[in-house]
Amino acid sequence: MKGEIQGVARLLQVFENRKKQAPLELREKLHDAGDVILKKALYYVPKDTLALAKSGRVSVAGDAVTDKMEVRVEFGGDMDGEVLDYVVYVHEDMEAYHAPPTCAKFLTRAYRETKAEVAAIIRWWKDEEPRAL
Repeated sequence: MKGEIQGVARLLQVFENRKKQAPLELREKLHDAGDVILKKALYYVPKDTLALAKSGRVSVAGDAVTDKMEVRVEFGGDMDGEVLDYVVYVHEDMEAYHAPPTCAKFLTRAYRETKAEVAAIIRWWKDEEPRAL
């Protein structure tokens, strides 16, 4: 007696698509997760001159195939020739007054408040079928 298993070819194709698309999708999802944190951090970042708020950015580094990947949400640094090196002082000075809702530890607070949403975004490989190539 010869048996036939239905759907094996489709399942193999899904696995093959996942292997090809995973690094690109992971980079995209990590950036989306970083955007969630950045959006919340922009709500809390002190806005005296707006320079610090304008310096916020998200980047994804690494290669999912050969290395680990990481998402970075950053403020400060070199922005259009102006070095914003005071971000650490603004972020860490718990004694400084900031008009609500802005505050010290704006990035830390944003991360804490968005952890569940960020986790849901990067859990994509369990819930989504990869896009067709």
